[in-house]
Amino acid sequence: MKRIISVLLTITITITLCAFSFASVSADENDVNASGEGLKYQIEADGTATVIDHVKSDEYYVAIPRYFEGHMVTRIGKRAFANKFYVSSVTIPDTVKEIDSEVFAVCINLKSINIPKSVVTVQNNAFANSCIETATFEDGTTVIPDYMFSGCGSLKSVQMPETVKQIGYWSFANCKNLRLEALPPYLEKLSRNSFAGCAEIGPQLVIPKTFKETDIDAFMLTGIKKVVFEDGIEVIPEYALSGTEKLEEVVIPDSAKVIKNNAFMSCEMLKYVYIPASVVEYGTMGIFPNNPELSIWGYFNTAAEQYAANENINFVVIDKNMGDVNMDGRLSIHDATDIQKSIAELTYFSEGVNKMADVNGDGVVSILDAAFIQKQLLQQ
Repeated sequence: MKRIISVLLTITITITLCAFSFASVSADENDVNASGEGLKYQIEADGTATVIDHVKSDEYYVAIPRYFEGHMVTRIGKRAFANKFYVSSVTIPDTVKEIDSEVFAVCINLKSINIPKSVVTVQNNAFANSCIETATFEDGTTVIPDYMFSGCGSLKSVQMPETVKQIGYWSFANCKNLRLEALPPYLEKLSRNSFAGCAEIGPQLVIPKTFKETDIDAFMLTGIKKVVFEDGIEVIPEYALSGTEKLEEVVIPDSAKVIKNNAFMSCEMLKYVYIPASVVEYGTMGIFPNNPELSIWGYFNTAAEQYAANENINFVVIDKNMGDVNMDGRLSIHDATDIQKSIAELTYFSEGVNKMADVNGDGVVSILDAAFIQKQLLQQ
């Protein structure tokens, strides 16, 4: 009897070990495991886990865990949530470093997403054809990855923290409904086509004083008409606003010293550029487009005036034309009337004209400036 029991135990142990061995081989061969939360994973060679699918159609709110069976979840695989129209919320943990292509494609009920600062790589079209409308990046994020929301036509607003220093290649390209109130205040770099095709961006944008570098066409096919560089910036970098084809007006602050090559390349509608006396160095390879309507506004006997002469660009001397806001070469009652219309917001003055309208030099365009012109005319 004991012998029979011993044999049975041996057979049972052997079967158990074989089953365990088979299960282990199966996991190694398939590298796929399904959790009880509707998610499928792939275990990578380095021991990390990748989310590859969501299979629970009655689970609307998905929280991706930080770990699956001891494996850190670091990646969301290609098309993992694609066409999951029922999903309305996805929580991404701070272990995820990569979001693959088309992960959230055609997720029509997913309206918002929070991106942890751990995400450093995003493949093209990760959110294309989704219905994401708002996106928030975690505080501490320093780089918005390449292709982050490229092709996400439904995206309307993005919250980027002050910590962001770089916006990547094609990060928001073709987000045609995106409205951008301001760039991150300590932004240093814009990559190629960062906001290309974002037609709703504009009409005015402030470039922060920390801005140091950009690639071509960062704002191509946007609605930006006026750009103000924040006081404190010293160098207008190469390709700063290149390809911003609707740009009409640029204001450069008194802190600026250098304007580099191709800063305003292909800005074919550019008409007014205010350049202070502080700018003494100009790129030699061409800064402005060949636009006969372009005027540089500046001060008499400055490097700006000399540059305009060398490049055959019309130069408007501000301190010799104070009050002549209609630029007909003489001071008249029409100038006073135009100033009053500007105060009443019935007409729009460019930054250069606005400086000329401040006849009494108090830093504010007011009825006093119009009155000053009228007084001058009475004394003639």
